[in-house]
Amino acid sequence: TLDYYWERRKDILIQRSSLPRMAGFDASIYANMGEMENKGFEISGEYSKQINKDLFISARGNFTFTRNTVLKDGKYYAYPWQDYKGVRYGLTLGYKAMHLFSQEELDNMPEYYEQFSMDKTQLRPGDIRYEDLNDDGKITEADRTWIGDPSMPELVYGFGASLKYKGFDFSFLLQGAVSYTHLTLPTN
Repeated sequence: TLDYYWERRKDILIQRSSLPRMAGFDASIYANMGEMENKGFEISGEYSKQINKDLFISARGNFTFTRNTVLKDGKYYAYPWQDYKGVRYGLTLGYKAMHLFSQEELDNMPEYYEQFSMDKTQLRPGDIRYEDLNDDGKITEADRTWIGDPSMPELVYGFGASLKYKGFDFSFLLQGAVSYTHLTLPTN
């Protein structure tokens, strides 16, 4: 079998990022502002054969690909690299690691350089150097961008087989998933 799907969902209930105080509220408000596109396909197959009255075999397999993209989340982002539009759902907003600091690099850093409110004298060789996306010489919340893999797998696959002979049977099932993570990445 082969199945394909494409879905565009509108009016998804999401929490507003802010509400003007002049509205008289100081609370989180939810609204139907989200929009997302989901698409993918699944291929699956099964083969079964009764060889004789005592022997039966079967094999099955499947492969699924799915991708989703945020089209609208109703929020304002100060920097284009933090906009959720066009990003796969489930990514983490965090810092892009460039490399590890060397002593030579730290010796040649400008005096104004900061990373998470630590000046350059507090940084040590081997510390992670993060990318300064807004080029202000400081690594702050403004330098966070969408990183990692989504929390939902993009590829799922499986294969299994069964063998029955007289009063005995043996079966196995192998499954896997690719392109996802359950790790929580640091955000500060």
